[in-house]
Amino acid sequence: MARETGQIRVDREGRHIYVVGVLVRQLGARRAWVLEIAVPGDPVLEEGDPVEIEGLVATPWMLEGRSGVSWRADRIARAKAKTGPAPAGGDPTGPGRKGATSG
Repeated sequence: MARETGQIRVDREGRHIYVVGVLVRQLGARRAWVLEIAVPGDPVLEEGDPVEIEGLVATPWMLEGRSGVSWRADRIARAKAKTGPAPAGGDPTGPGRKGATSG
């Protein structure tokens, strides 16, 4: 919402602008950051969904002695299912993967 008017923000095409919090962590790092990304249209997501982000743009800003980066994207959507590495100590074939057997 626009703080000044209380109205929902819209883009040039009239689509509502949503702000999506995306948790970002570099592989092997302990720290994580939440990027609040403005995106047009209603991104149908659930908390914890892996996402794909298209057209991500970072814009640095400075205002009254404060500074930061605002983020926007053309699209945020659920990531397509991918076969990732097995959890440490787990069965590399995993349940439901080719080669898995039930005991």
